[in-house]
Amino acid sequence: MRFKFTLKIVGEKQFPLNYNYALSAIIYKLLRFGSKDFSNFLHNVGFKLDGKTYKLFSFGIKFNDKVKANRNHLLLSDDKVFLYVTSPLVDDFLRNLVVGSLLNENIPLFTNGTKTLLKIEQIEVVPAPNFTDEMKFFPISPLVLGTKVEIDNELKTYYLRFDDDLNEIKRIFNSNLKNKYELINRSEYLGEDLDFNWDTDFINDRLQRNKNVTKLINNRIRGQIIKIKAIDIPFTLKGNIDLMKIGYETGFGSQNSLGCGLFEVRNIKNKIMEDK
Repeated sequence: MRFKFTLKIVGEKQFPLNYNYALSAIIYKLLRFGSKDFSNFLHNVGFKLDGKTYKLFSFGIKFNDKVKANRNHLLLSDDKVFLYVTSPLVDDFLRNLVVGSLLNENIPLFTNGTKTLLKIEQIEVVPAPNFTDEMKFFPISPLVLGTKVEIDNELKTYYLRFDDDLNEIKRIFNSNLKNKYELINRSEYLGEDLDFNWDTDFINDRLQRNKNVTKLINNRIRGQIIKIKAIDIPFTLKGNIDLMKIGYETGFGSQNSLGCGLFEVRNIKNKIMEDK
C-alpha cells in the first residue's frame, strides 16, 4: 500500500538538497509514536535473509514544478512538497506511521545544521495500479543496485551503473526482489525472473543534452558519510505480476529505507496509472 503526504513548508520556499537521511530519520521517529518496539526493530534489526537486511519500505519526494538547486537547497516555485511512502506491512508499518503523523502536525527536517519545518496538511491512499505482464516504471526516487566485489583483498560494495553488464543488472535486480518476496510471503519464489530493460530513448536523450542519469545519495553510517551511486532511469519489466508488485510495494533494488527505488507505474502505452 502507498500513501501520499501533502507537506507545506513553513518559511522560505526551499527544500534541503540532500534530504534522504533526514527524511528517513523522520519516518522512524513517526513510527515510534505508533509502536516504539516496531520502530526500534525496523531501525536496528530489520528483516534478514541470506545475510542481507531488508526494511521493506521506501519513500520518495515530488514537487509541484521544476526546481532549481543552489549549493545546499532546492529552490521551489511554491510551498508544497509531496512525500510518497510505500510498504506491504500495512498493520505494523503504515498504520503506525499514520498514527505518528496524526500526533505530529509539524515535523522538523534537520540537514547540515539547518532546520526545515514541514506541516502535514493531508494524507491520502494512492490507488494501486492495474498490473499487467508488461509494465513501464518511472522513478520517484532513483534505483540502487549494489553487489560485493573484492578490491585490494577486501570485500566492498560496488554500485552498478546503467551501462554495466545487463545480465548482471538483471541478476541483482531479480535476486533482490525474490528475497523480498520470500520475506513477505514466507515461501520461496518458484517463478521465472523478470525481464528487465532500460528506457534507452530516455538515456540517449539525457546524454545528448548533457543531463545526468545518475544521482549521488548521502548516507550516514557510524558517523561517516557514504556516497551511494543511484540510477535515475525508467525501465520496462516483463513477466510475473506478483514479483512486480513486490518491487512496487517495497521499492526496487537496495537502500529503500533511505528513499531509493520508489517507482510509479505506467503501462506499455505510457498512460499514467496512478496519482502523480
